[in-house]
Amino acid sequence: MIWCNKQGLTIYVSAQSGNSNIVKIFVQKGVPFKPLNNIEYNQEEPEDVIKYTAAIDAEYERLYTKMKHRV
Repeated sequence: MIWCNKQGLTIYVSAQSGNSNIVKIFVQKGVPFKPLNNIEYNQEEPEDVIKYTAAIDAEYERLYTKMKHRV
């Protein structure tokens, strides 16, 4: 994760409104951002929190493995 952040890459969850507990995962490098997937997660459900945390970790690992030799 530290390596990805040093390259300007951030992966985070965000809700569409302040009153919602439903979040999606986004990937951002620079100004543009895009959804990682179209799955919505409920932050009130412990299982969903575990799932989106695992999805974020897997994406960081995938990108690190793919890009580490290019820098």
